[in-house]
Amino acid sequence: MNENTGRSKITFQIHPCTEDGFVTIEAKLYLGSPFGRPGEDFFDTKQMCAALRRIWFFDNLRCSEEMGYALAQWEGKRIHVFKGGKIIIRRAKDDEDARKTLVIVGRTLWGSIPCSCGRPLVQCASGDCDECSDKVCESHAFPPFVELPGSSSQIKGGEALEFVKGIATKDHYQGAFKKLDEFVSVLKEIDEKMMNKDFSDLEALIESAEESMEEACASGTRFIIETPKDHHAAMGIIFLGMAEDLWTIMDAMLLLKDVGFEVEEYKAARDIAFQSYDAFMSNDMDKGSEVRRAFREFMRKKHSKPTIVIARTGLYIARMLSKPYPV
Repeated sequence: MNENTGRSKITFQIHPCTEDGFVTIEAKLYLGSPFGRPGEDFFDTKQMCAALRRIWFFDNLRCSEEMGYALAQWEGKRIHVFKGGKIIIRRAKDDEDARKTLVIVGRTLWGSIPCSCGRPLVQCASGDCDECSDKVCESHAFPPFVELPGSSSQIKGGEALEFVKGIATKDHYQGAFKKLDEFVSVLKEIDEKMMNKDFSDLEALIESAEESMEEACASGTRFIIETPKDHHAAMGIIFLGMAEDLWTIMDAMLLLKDVGFEVEEYKAARDIAFQSYDAFMSNDMDKGSEVRRAFREFMRKKHSKPTIVIARTGLYIARMLSKPYPV
């Protein structure tokens, strides 16, 4: 059957499985809807695989970015995901089980759906998009595979931690940001080494940072999956955007080991990055504006590529502070 949710057609086909007592559901979001553009892959395959790997309850997950295909098992069901937007769930117990699983998979993949600008939603949510920096991304306002109108309410990114206090699954969200704080603490230890150009014994710090980020993403994904209201679950994409930015900053810092850089230029870049994170966490709009001014001043001179990435990602976080998000 076809269902029209007001923004695109979604095709559902639920039929008996070849094995007695089970059902199969096939669903597809059409290309060319507000979620994507004609002729393009529906899911960003890099983000698709990353999102599926964050799910702790999937068994025997295999995901290929090159093929744009993933296969996972969960509670006896076989879940197939294709980059073109099709999801097939086999061996579901009944129609309700099939639809429930589809919604969980849809929420998991939400951040890999392209925004109207053509970039994956998680990147737009991270502030890494000029076109979307002052508007709600359409694919963020419409949860995939559910029969809901688009969200008409919105908040600024800096208000997320306060808003979430009224949501039943707030512990997952707050826990995710607590782990991000731990990640940033390790990042500051790495920063101290960068300031001294001391690149020894970084492995233990990198491992600690990776562990904090992995735990943060697990909590953030639980929030997206387990939050009762779909539009409230959308706040989890804000977290994923922040995680994306912080990981980019760490990668750029580590690249400095292999390029020449001046300590003062690095210090200016990392000040932009850390101050933008502090501004977001405290919802300090004035501080966010200062970060933007500092970035403009920074870019008036030539710098090494990693320091530019660090400063620019700080700008993205400052954008998140004031960017509107649906709730």
